[in-house]
Amino acid sequence: MRMLGWILDMRRACGIKERAMNIRGSVGVLVMSGIIAACNSDAATGEKAQGTADQAPFEVPLAVNAKHQRLALGMQVSVGVKDDGTVWSWGTASYGELGTGLRGDRRPVPEKVKGLDEIMEVSGSSYHFLALHKNGTVYSWGMNDRGQLGYQTSENSGSKPRQIDGLNNIVSVSAGYKHSLALDNDGSIYGFGGSESGQLGRNKVADKNQDLGSDSISYLGRIRGAVKVIAGVDGNAVLTGDGRVWFMGHNATGQFGCSGTQSVILEFSLCDMPSVVDVALGAGSTYLLGGDGYVWAMGFNSGGRLGRGFSDQKPHPELAKVSNLSRIVAISSNGALAYALDDRSNLFAWGASAGGPASDMRKRKDWYEPKLVARLIERPIAIVGGDGRSAMLSADGYVNFVGSSKGMIRGIGEIKVAEDDKTWVTPQRSLWMWR
Repeated sequence: MRMLGWILDMRRACGIKERAMNIRGSVGVLVMSGIIAACNSDAATGEKAQGTADQAPFEVPLAVNAKHQRLALGMQVSVGVKDDGTVWSWGTASYGELGTGLRGDRRPVPEKVKGLDEIMEVSGSSYHFLALHKNGTVYSWGMNDRGQLGYQTSENSGSKPRQIDGLNNIVSVSAGYKHSLALDNDGSIYGFGGSESGQLGRNKVADKNQDLGSDSISYLGRIRGAVKVIAGVDGNAVLTGDGRVWFMGHNATGQFGCSGTQSVILEFSLCDMPSVVDVALGAGSTYLLGGDGYVWAMGFNSGGRLGRGFSDQKPHPELAKVSNLSRIVAISSNGALAYALDDRSNLFAWGASAGGPASDMRKRKDWYEPKLVARLIERPIAIVGGDGRSAMLSADGYVNFVGSSKGMIRGIGEIKVAEDDKTWVTPQRSLWMWR
């Protein structure tokens, strides 16, 4: 009873938990774990109000995010690269996305992908993946129906990682829905795969509806100072080290409105927003993170994906701040919803299905402006978006997922056949660690 009273006092106080760390034994560890969890839960409630009230920009601007991506999320497969350069995969493959040599393979637990070592970065879309080797070469595997792997395959897929000929000195890669991008150390940008919507400088209107899928490497231009390429569903972005962003591709929804008003942008065009430190491409929408910690959005607003407090079926090509967000350090998007992480480890979400699964449209919970999802105890340093979910990578190597949990895509060793609102918004730790 005395212990119970002490616990209750600690939960009320929360601020003195550090002084209790001299408790010894397993009971003490369990007690402290409960107290810390409770304190963080209480803190999350308080941070919700604080997160919307504190609109002050960063005193020191954020640096451009040119870090190599450690985790890539496909439709039903996740692929990660560890600090030691090994690549791991888990989930359910339809086109060889696991890299095991089989088209339809399943992995409930993360396992190493054979034949890939000394990898620095991975990128993935719905059904194909890219891996950047430390020597500047690139490997690919998965679906290849539009030539997005950069080479020919006997079927419309490649189930084992294979090096792409003709790509050297590459520093950044990105897999779009049906196309792929690579950036070399000279600022030259290359692409391969489908280009029906102008992703690779051609489109079906200008080219009279001819087949615009190709496994050949196309030169898309050179942008001095480029440090990162981002491929989306039907368009691309390039980020430079001085905070400029360039766009190319489908623009009928206004997703690249800051680069022009034409419906298709067939060559990289500069956006008029300066001091951009990161870019996230959704389905028909674009999100820009400024160095001051504010998030800006443009494009289609179905499901409230622009975070402006309302939803409509109209394009919004003008850039506008996402409501009630400040001091943001990372952003991601996965289709019609988006996530943002602030400097206090608060995770926010908005857009279609932000608050619940989309399998049943009657139960789908769209959030028209950002809402607090969770306060993350393990301080994350990166956030990655994919089909229906996002993942947060912490500095100590842990990875936590939110969003869709179907199949085996979180890598927790279990098969999820159904999901509910609580599962959707509750972070869950994966068995895979990037360190």
